Amino acid sequence: MQFNDSRRDFLTGSAKFGAAATIATSVPLAFASADASVSTSAASADLLHALGQRIGLDVAEKISTFGAPLSVTYLDGAGASVEALREGIEAGARFGVGCGAVCVEASLPYGDVLGIAFFQDPVSGRKARVEILADALTHIDLIASATRSGSLQKQAIMSASADRFYAVTIPSALQFS
Repeated sequence: MQFNDSRRDFLTGSAKFGAAATIATSVPLAFASADASVSTSAASADLLHALGQRIGLDVAEKISTFGAPLSVTYLDGAGASVEALREGIEAGARFGVGCGAVCVEASLPYGDVLGIAFFQDPVSGRKARVEILADALTHIDLIASATRSGSLQKQAIMSASADRFYAVTIPSALQFS
């Protein structure tokens, strides 16, 4: 890593390299990583948006009151903002509750996650925490390289196991005194 590279560039570059290494069997590693980075750049924004929508819909289904806006705080752990992911989370939350969602974005200090989103339903008080795993980029790259069809790629994002992309934690409503 060069000192003038951003943290986001380093994380995305590492994820692309990891995806290329798992795909490459008979192709030299240098060529595989170059091919993976070319195919990833075109599809990644759409696929990150689809992942964000999935997260927003998933959490809205679990904690929200339909018709009441969710409050979303998104902490970007990759340095410079991954706009498509945040926009997808906001769109999914808005779609899941049938009205607007209030989204605030901030940077997260160095960590091993792509981002963290905190959701709160102001009507019920229910909350959820979502950790978006850094390995999500690797899985997105693998999906993008497996097919050229954008609709099949988005369908794969929406139907793949959630634990490959993110982890949702919902605190228990029960409190013991």
